[in-house]
Amino acid sequence: MEPNLNNCYLRIATKDDKELLIQFLKKYYFFENPFSEALVCLGGGLADKPNVSDSFMDNIDEELSIIALIPENNSIVGFIHNVEVKPSTDTTDYSKDNLSTDKKQLLDLIRHVETQVDFVEKGDREMEVVSITMHPNWTYKELGKLLLEKTINIAKEKNFKQIRAICTSAYSSELFSGCEFQCVYSVKYEDFKKVGRINFLPDLPHTHTKGMILKL
Repeated sequence: MEPNLNNCYLRIATKDDKELLIQFLKKYYFFENPFSEALVCLGGGLADKPNVSDSFMDNIDEELSIIALIPENNSIVGFIHNVEVKPSTDTTDYSKDNLSTDKKQLLDLIRHVETQVDFVEKGDREMEVVSITMHPNWTYKELGKLLLEKTINIAKEKNFKQIRAICTSAYSSELFSGCEFQCVYSVKYEDFKKVGRINFLPDLPHTHTKGMILKL
């Protein structure tokens, strides 16, 4: 079927969708992802792409995530993974963890940006957009915008005061900016590489990792 927004519908993802979502993410989560593509190139095309573990969906029962499906066969074409941000005292130094070099670098970069994004006031609710994943045939459609707009509406209905996201690609940064998110912190991949904290550079146009927020 030719991709058409009129041919899909959105609904809240539930725990009953967990297994299908895991399979969907294993296929498409890293499609055109600047991190995974850079690492594969770094390995001469032989490096394995990162895995999506089953625990990635453990918080699906919060019913904050949105799934896009084709009604004829209920096949998944898009998914936005949202979670409620919980207070944390985690100060893990990933450089000392028993992780592969590439994973250490990615976690180090993301943690660096996360620490620069202000949390909401104590007692207020905050949502995080963990990821947006779409079937390759739908990547360049308006589906991502619809998923994000639906997320914003749910956050407002449930009295969240802020939505945050860490954008690792130029495309996701543009999507969030188009929905009125503000960039509150940005770091260039090139700068992280110069100081030895990463040993790869994603292809253009992916030049920055950005911390984005939307006040509600």
